[in-house]
Amino acid sequence: MKIQFTFYYNLYMDEKKNQGPPYFMRKIFILYPHTIIKGVYKEIIRNGYDAYIVEDHKIIFQFLKKYHHSILYINIDKFLTEEEWLSFTKKIIAHQDTKDTHIGIMTDARLKKKHLLHKYLLDVGITCGFISLTPNTKKILEVIIKILNANEAKGRRKFVRAQCIEGDSFNFIYNNNTHYGEIVDISLAGMCCILFDETLKLIPGMVIENMQLKLQGVISMVTGEVYGSREITEKKLLYVIVFNMDTIRPKGGENIINYICRRQEDFIKHDLDTYFETTTESKEEMGIKGDLRNKSNGLFIQEFNQELNVITDELEEIDDIINERKESI
Repeated sequence: MKIQFTFYYNLYMDEKKNQGPPYFMRKIFILYPHTIIKGVYKEIIRNGYDAYIVEDHKIIFQFLKKYHHSILYINIDKFLTEEEWLSFTKKIIAHQDTKDTHIGIMTDARLKKKHLLHKYLLDVGITCGFISLTPNTKKILEVIIKILNANEAKGRRKFVRAQCIEGDSFNFIYNNNTHYGEIVDISLAGMCCILFDETLKLIPGMVIENMQLKLQGVISMVTGEVYGSREITEKKLLYVIVFNMDTIRPKGGENIINYICRRQEDFIKHDLDTYFETTTESKEEMGIKGDLRNKSNGLFIQEFNQELNVITDELEEIDDIINERKESI
């Protein structure tokens, strides 16, 4: 079983424990985002918010049931009528399994739907704003960030981390030799990784210059400092490397953000495939298109459970480490 799958499962099982913010980062689902929201989506991720785009209202309930204390933004300009969207939001808030969802509404300002403001704020009781969208992307982003901050959407983390896939790797030169490793997860702040050469030991405080990251084939150059490590097998160590933000070239930082956005999309697809493999409802009944994965959620869980607890809170607090170090400067 690959280490990144263990970390991925452990991370998201923790987030399902219903403890909610401010301890955990909230998941933010954007249902049928307008073009302008798709334009600022990357900036929402860059600002440290765990946001996902969902393009089918029929399946949003399964995400909200699974990820408690989520934030859901709904574009009420598509597919359903005004009354149907009102009923839809009321159903979410009234349902036992989704009542802890915080809801926000988005609508094109040109459609003049402010007559619904009173209904959503007072009758439905949404808590994440009724946003009339304008072409001013900077202003829209500021409004969204303020609302997310007010709802403690980040929890204790400051950066969105993406679980990496097979083939995501890094290399660096040390003592005139090139060393290679596998990236387990990554954010703008740093990464968790393992070295292929188990005889090489990285020491906390060690600065590694000119590391070459390869994320889905895209190359980025970074400098990082080894924060610490954790033994995951008798011979193998999982390292936490914190990036020197001042040395990441603009293109490198953009590559990481683009990669995280792609992995957010993959996460939604994976969750949907898993859901339809374990539910009695067929994907045709739910209006979902696309092939399902061959491996069931139960089998994933059985495999993951064999390696649980190898990742500790020390790795969960990488973002806190960054903040502590900034404060000490």
